[in-house]
Amino acid sequence: MTAPALPGTVDHGDPRTILGLGLPAHVLVRLDDSWAPAWLIGRPQCADGWVALVQCVDATGREQTIRLAPDRVTVANLG
Repeated sequence: MTAPALPGTVDHGDPRTILGLGLPAHVLVRLDDSWAPAWLIGRPQCADGWVALVQCVDATGREQTIRLAPDRVTVANLG
């Protein structure tokens, strides 16, 4: 299920938050124009820094493993 806007209880400014997570970790990812729940399963290095490797369900209901720019991944604060 996707949300139309990013919830207010989310840390979405500092990529070090994502880099410090143990893997796998629950995150929210920006797909198209909405945020969706996903699993962060890796943080591969690339020439421009790093990318987030995530598993999520796309709009068709299929599970996908994709690479996203770090600015399209955020951590939901649960407590």
